[in-house]
Amino acid sequence: MSRVKRMLFTALTAIAAVCVFFGGGYAGVGLFSESVSAAEITNDRLSLNYKSISLGIGETAYLSANVPSGDKIKKWTTSDSSVVTVDQGKIKGLSVGTARVAVRTVNGVVAVCNVTVKKAPKSVLLNAKELNIGVGESYSFLFRLPEGTASNYAVFTSDKRSVVSCDTRGNIKGLKEGTANVKIVLFNGVSYSCRVNVKKTPESAAFDVSELELGVGENRKLSVRLPSGSASKFREYTVENPHFVTCDGKGNLTGRKPGTTEVKLRLFNGVTAACKVTVKRVPDSVKLRTDSLTLGAGEKYTLTASLPKGTASSLTYSTSNENVLSVGKKGLITAKNSGTAYVTVKLFNGVSAKCRVTVKKAPETVSLNKTEIVLKRGDKFKLYGSLPDGTASRSKKFSVDGKGVVSCDSSGNIKALSTGTATVTLILFNGVKASCEVTVQDDVEYITVEKDLAVLDVGETFRISARTPEGVELAGAKFSSSDTSVARVSSKGVIKAVAPGTANIIVKSCGKVAKVGVVVYGNKTYSTFPTVDETDSILNTAKLSPKTTNCPQLDDLVGRILSQITNSNMTTAQKVRACYDYLSQNCTYGYGYIPTQLPGNYNYSSDYFIVTMAYPILKNHVGTCENYASAFTVMMRRIGLEADVVYGLVGMRAGGKGGHYWTNITINNKHYVFDTQVEGNNLGYDKYVYHYWYGMRPELNYRAYEYKEFLRARDFSYS
Repeated sequence: MSRVKRMLFTALTAIAAVCVFFGGGYAGVGLFSESVSAAEITNDRLSLNYKSISLGIGETAYLSANVPSGDKIKKWTTSDSSVVTVDQGKIKGLSVGTARVAVRTVNGVVAVCNVTVKKAPKSVLLNAKELNIGVGESYSFLFRLPEGTASNYAVFTSDKRSVVSCDTRGNIKGLKEGTANVKIVLFNGVSYSCRVNVKKTPESAAFDVSELELGVGENRKLSVRLPSGSASKFREYTVENPHFVTCDGKGNLTGRKPGTTEVKLRLFNGVTAACKVTVKRVPDSVKLRTDSLTLGAGEKYTLTASLPKGTASSLTYSTSNENVLSVGKKGLITAKNSGTAYVTVKLFNGVSAKCRVTVKKAPETVSLNKTEIVLKRGDKFKLYGSLPDGTASRSKKFSVDGKGVVSCDSSGNIKALSTGTATVTLILFNGVKASCEVTVQDDVEYITVEKDLAVLDVGETFRISARTPEGVELAGAKFSSSDTSVARVSSKGVIKAVAPGTANIIVKSCGKVAKVGVVVYGNKTYSTFPTVDETDSILNTAKLSPKTTNCPQLDDLVGRILSQITNSNMTTAQKVRACYDYLSQNCTYGYGYIPTQLPGNYNYSSDYFIVTMAYPILKNHVGTCENYASAFTVMMRRIGLEADVVYGLVGMRAGGKGGHYWTNITINNKHYVFDTQVEGNNLGYDKYVYHYWYGMRPELNYRAYEYKEFLRARDFSYS
């Protein structure tokens, strides 16, 4: 091809491109009306500073042409003057649309700029509202305009150039610690500012975790911790083995397959951090620490979860009722108001588990099972608290004031360490508390029990405890049963009725002994009466230990009566029967004379009761059931038998049951009923005694004699 032909081909190609852009043909269509000669298009180096530009309505801009040497601009034109006007290269957007602005030289060379006109923006946003960078760090701002708007003019400035340098395009650099505002301004004055905080260059960096477990397919974002007062906007993430884990530029991880690798971070100044990431199998289940929970309003509790071995997953906690409780990211539950809600833990793959949480009122009080106890060194005792109905506190902490005296674990188990006193306090989650005074001593004068008698049906239970003379419970007591086939007793003093019969529970503490009588009723609906011979045989096996009442008037009276109706040659049974018959035949039911004064103040109210009840009937031969029972008890004690007064219920002739007193004699740890008053009411011809109520077994006379309380004839001693 000749040189002229090549020049002509080049020129025509350029004109064709321009005409196609404007939608015209090759031969002078659209741009100029006159034709273009070959000489006019020999120079194709003409160019504009913009090949394309976007303007807002009302915005102006300047197009400058790079004109080849020896040529000059002939004319500026626009394809649509309603959209864009042009005047010597100054263009202005008039309305929404597109147009082409062209410049033509004298030699006929043409350059074109595509102009898009959009609405003028009413706002502008930067890619950051506030920015933290380190000293020496660079950053480039990006801005965003509302859709359908444009502004070619967008200039950035810094109000503190000594802190943050900034060029007009939004490229900044932190120069020293401080704060500056970087501002962008559009052609129409619309602006936006970003606060830039320049902080120290970080000397170190760390992830929020040094080790992390993920399930296959699970996503997790790594957070970065920098030293206080430092910053680095730039953060580059790399993965040692991307077969196991992938990581994007923002620290978002994805587990790919089981294995372990390391994720590294690099800051703008080269400081690095690392996290060991282990990817495990996807779990198919999750188990919560508990599936039900009761809390008090205001109480907090952390609900933990566990996954199958060899699996991993993040845990997400949620509540079914925000009004009842809230739950944090790590399972921290905060109880709010009374009600029930479910806390759900969910894995990344949708597997979940639930815990039912009941919220009750916060307790305003708490009571302990004991407010004071006495222990021997080495003794142990379990202290626990009770809350008012409708309240709850899962958290119960015990504190000890006097740790050298006792110790107490988190469950309230107290151990006596040395003699002295200490205070053990139970504290609830809301600060409500209750205390127990603990005395540790080497010995006590004697021990007592709450009740001397336990009357039970088969299968029933009853708890007893050893106590000081002042009534304070003694911990560490030992319990045993005289007949485990009738009643058993646990190490904590809980008696359980096994079979019909009677037995004694022996209580030992501090080297002292106390006794609790146990009557276990059978299932008979009628009374049976023992033969006299059976009772006599049992009486003659008893070990005797004679005892007086220490009341001179009564002891003298009993002595004179016994000397009249018994002698030393009689068996125990013969003496008992003589006393039984004496009261039945010689006394009548009625209200006798009760002396207003008897010497001494007895240590036990039961001793005083028995003495004051026995004396008038033996003196005047008139009395009620308590007089009969007390008199026979005193006489039996004088003979040497273990006799006590019992209060209980008996069947009435008119129907139902009524209160009654009788005598209980214990022989070989078995109990026997002797009721002289009822016997006296049922004498035969010429005052014949049938002995129906002579040695009855209470368990074989179902509810005929319903034991309620022992009035022990103790030692009849004075204080």
